[in-house]
Amino acid sequence: MLKQVSIIIVFMTILSLFFTLWQENSVHLITFLNILFACALGLTIIGATIHILSSGFFQTYIHHVKKVFSQFSKAGQMADQLERKDKFVNDAFFEFPFTVSIIIAGITLTIISSVISIIMT
Repeated sequence: MLKQVSIIIVFMTILSLFFTLWQENSVHLITFLNILFACALGLTIIGATIHILSSGFFQTYIHHVKKVFSQFSKAGQMADQLERKDKFVNDAFFEFPFTVSIIIAGITLTIISSVISIIMT
């Protein structure tokens, strides 16, 4: 996992440097840190969103919505009663193996860019 985090940190640093050069012709440290902070914050939000979706947080709501809509139709209600179909299975929505690495890399880069920006001012 440490290797994945390191690769993500290096990639985000290079991406931030590329965006800094694309925005301006010269590299200013404060501009680089601002862009690094924005990219790291976006990475953290994306990782947290993936974690929430893959943990099955919304499965309960999906189950209840399906249950309510199945009770609107008489045939669906009768079929559910005959099959005794009220069992709720909490399956993962999807699996993404790099979720923790993305979150750790995003938080690390956010903290580093924040600390360096505070020291500079």
